[in-house]
Amino acid sequence: MKTEEVIKLIQRGKRVLWIFEKDSRLKKIRKLVKKLNINNKIYFATYKTLYFPMKSEKVKCPYCGKVSKYFWCHTCKNPINRLYQNFPRNFFDVIVVDECSFRPDLTPILGHFKNAILTKAELN
Repeated sequence: MKTEEVIKLIQRGKRVLWIFEKDSRLKKIRKLVKKLNINNKIYFATYKTLYFPMKSEKVKCPYCGKVSKYFWCHTCKNPINRLYQNFPRNFFDVIVVDECSFRPDLTPILGHFKNAILTKAELN
């Protein structure tokens, strides 16, 4: 999906999560978003920011409900206490993944937002 197509989706009221592998690729897109004044409908993140643990404290596993103080639930073996888990599952309408960012770490993130449309970015 080209950048202009993503911008059109945002202008039509869709909430977009754009996942990049490196922050340096964000510059061009952020400049365009600021110019078009659509900051409240698009979220940028690297996969590392979304996936890696937030803090070490006891939390309830969103999958099985058991409490754990670790970053992996010992009961169901799912990752817990990750940034992406703080968003409701239906929060994003579209997820745009940068062309170089399809990695195994994305699997639980994309699974969490499974109702969103997934597309690959083409930076133009």
